[in-house]
Amino acid sequence: MADVCYNKTKMYGWTVLLHSGFPAEAFVKPTGLVPDGKRSESVAVNSSCYAGVFKSEVVFKNKVYSLFLKIFFYRSAKDFFLHQFRPSRAVRAFKAAAMLSANGINAPVSIALGAKKILGTIKTGSFLITSEVADSRLFYELLDELANSESTVNEKRKLVIALGEMVGKMHYAGIFHGDLRLGNILVQQSQAQYKFTLLDNERTRKFTTLPGRLRVKNLVQVGMYENGLTRTDRMRFFAAYLRNCKNCEIPSEELVKRVWKKTQKRLEKKRFKTV
Repeated sequence: MADVCYNKTKMYGWTVLLHSGFPAEAFVKPTGLVPDGKRSESVAVNSSCYAGVFKSEVVFKNKVYSLFLKIFFYRSAKDFFLHQFRPSRAVRAFKAAAMLSANGINAPVSIALGAKKILGTIKTGSFLITSEVADSRLFYELLDELANSESTVNEKRKLVIALGEMVGKMHYAGIFHGDLRLGNILVQQSQAQYKFTLLDNERTRKFTTLPGRLRVKNLVQVGMYENGLTRTDRMRFFAAYLRNCKNCEIPSEELVKRVWKKTQKRLEKKRFKTV
């Protein structure tokens, strides 16, 4: 990612940074790709109410590109005002993906970053287009599948341990992910090896020293998924995490207790809301 170049161009009132390896001719509109006159219908993907996410496939010069478009909405009038003085969520996600890649952690490749202004200064919209991560699936989907079969217990253990290793390496590098739920982690499997890609990176940040409260927050976010995660699985995750995160300022036993206590409290609150 660090070696990738982006070319700046103007399209229909949008300022767009376009991946140098992507054919600019494929763009007709910054939020709709029509290459060679052919594309699949855009399919809406589940997302928060503050963003619109769409998937489509485009064909250009006999090559198929599977892309995701994420349009960022303002949460309120206050949010609109504050974003006049700070980078947009699209810009933050774009920069965070580059930072993750530079630190050996995978994020979807950014194809295009778009911004729109009126009167030259007032920000009115932003979007980010990323490439699909081939042959991947959401972590919790694979976890559920492995948890529902006795023959795949060992594979589930390997998956959980691999996740602990990845999160440990990420925290060792001083990186905090804004929302490390299992629905924001993609998994690719090859010859019993697991490769992870992190999604929704607009709140992901790198610190010289990762604050303890953010370390705990990420670990609680991982543990908020109940299906298929036994207490033994959680301990395997922690053991792998601690092996790969040697700079944790919180003693290991205290960290495990803090995370477990906070996770249980949040899970109980979540269960109470669903009753």
